[in-house]
Amino acid sequence: MSNADLIVIGGGNMAGAIIEGVVDAGPTSATRIAICDILEERRTRFLSERFRGRIVAATATVTEAMAAGAPSAPVLLCVKPQVFPKIAPELGDSLGPPRLVASIMAGVSMATISRSLGAEMRLIRLMPNLPASLRLGVTAMAVGDSATREDVALIRMIFESCGSVVEMPEDLVDGFTGLAGSGPAYVFYLAEAMIRAGIEVGFDAETADAIVRQVIVGAAAMLSDSDASAAAMRRAVTSPKGTTAAAIERLDADKVMQSLIGAIEAARDRGHELAG
Repeated sequence: MSNADLIVIGGGNMAGAIIEGVVDAGPTSATRIAICDILEERRTRFLSERFRGRIVAATATVTEAMAAGAPSAPVLLCVKPQVFPKIAPELGDSLGPPRLVASIMAGVSMATISRSLGAEMRLIRLMPNLPASLRLGVTAMAVGDSATREDVALIRMIFESCGSVVEMPEDLVDGFTGLAGSGPAYVFYLAEAMIRAGIEVGFDAETADAIVRQVIVGAAAMLSDSDASAAAMRRAVTSPKGTTAAAIERLDADKVMQSLIGAIEAARDRGHELAG
């Protein structure tokens, strides 16, 4: 069995999306992957035909996953923050020579990772969001002082297989989490409100749902394809004294924009709290 050149600790939904993106991207510098997860059903997923030839080990323990990797293989931490303290001693003992460790754990700083593992490493902290599962995600990337240009290039390649990557200082990652990590929920919340409104004005629930889904898909495509700002595009479809103007006036009167800004700030602040 070939040694893995990427070790993934944790096999949940986001880890699966990342690995699928890497596999779909074809042969890369992360061609052979070892994955560790305590749940058998998750490990079994990575032994399916889709991953044949790319997953060289799917193990239940950190030690086994690390043993399946090359001595310099980067480690990608995809466990939940509350799980990390439980696996940190075993992982720290298995790291060996200084190597790249990248983390997608929400609220866990690079300083905390370094203290917990008690080993020398080159750190990169990341925060992907849910649309990564459709290759439409956006990932924040904060680079530790010891990480090399080669480290950054590798991690960027991995996460660009799931969407776009935005590099930023680590102190902005919690803000990114509030804006983009939680961002899909705000869109779903808007859709939920629009569907309810559709029902209120006379549509049955199924029709209202279908209309709203297509409205959001179409508007998102227009925003993606245009160089104009969101504000400019909103103004362009808001004719003076028209129906859209009446709607926007009501939203402004109810301070909806300020509420959304406050919601994102609240999510950012919660990220700070989780970080301790």
